[in-house]
Amino acid sequence: MKLLAVDFSNLIIRQASNPYAARIVDLAGNPMGGAVGSLRQVLRTVEKERPTHLLVARDGARDESIRRDIDPAYKAHRPDADDDLKRQFAAAYQGCEILGLPVLGFPRYEADDVIASAAAKFPGDVTVLTGDRDLLALVSPRVEVVLLKPGGQRRCVSDRDVIDVIHVRANQVRDFKSLCGDASDGIKGIKGIGKVGALALLKDCGTLAECYRRLDADEPIADVKPALLKKLAEGRADARIAWRLVGLIQTLDVPLDSLLRRPIPDDAEMQLGDAGLAWLWAELDAERARQNA
Repeated sequence: MKLLAVDFSNLIIRQASNPYAARIVDLAGNPMGGAVGSLRQVLRTVEKERPTHLLVARDGARDESIRRDIDPAYKAHRPDADDDLKRQFAAAYQGCEILGLPVLGFPRYEADDVIASAAAKFPGDVTVLTGDRDLLALVSPRVEVVLLKPGGQRRCVSDRDVIDVIHVRANQVRDFKSLCGDASDGIKGIKGIGKVGALALLKDCGTLAECYRRLDADEPIADVKPALLKKLAEGRADARIAWRLVGLIQTLDVPLDSLLRRPIPDDAEMQLGDAGLAWLWAELDAERARQNA
């Protein structure tokens, strides 16, 4: 068995910012490149990977995130989606409904948590489709990530490849970000410790917990200067907060039986290509007309 888990919100945003997307509009002239591109990416990956199960993961509302209970600044710097992007999100999820693609989200949780929970529960191999390197933390002998890159390129990242992409092992991603933070998510980490310092600490210690064990036991950490150790000591509380923010939640009750067991459509009109997309957008326009009637 094989599960394809899709970080769909990430795909929509990435595709909407693609210069090519500006040329794709609906019948009213509204931009639809994000919706079209994201659906195309899903169908293309389904065709290539031939999964037995499919999950299109959806984010909960950002301002209701459980991580805001830990730190109100979490992702607070990100602007709200404008009307065009909101319209594309709605169209993309409506497209999933028309195509029969199973969408799953949980209030207060992110798509990353849904995917992490599904990967932990699924009994077979898992492929994750995303442009977000945070999900490389899930990579293992049975979980791989298809990482989307600028220009439409993609890289399949397996267990042996993670360190080449992000310079730490998959099981060190949480430790690394707890040390140096993640500005894109509004996670501070430890003040004064950047990526180079975090890599130096993890190179010798392996984990954040071991860094603090050695610090408390006054044991040496190779190639780490006293100034960095001082920052580590002073930043214990910030590291603890970052650790809680960064961790992917793997305990959500993902109903595997509800995931599509045969996600390869038989109808030619649903296959990849302009004809399939033309059919899809005709369906979307018809549905909008029915709603406005």
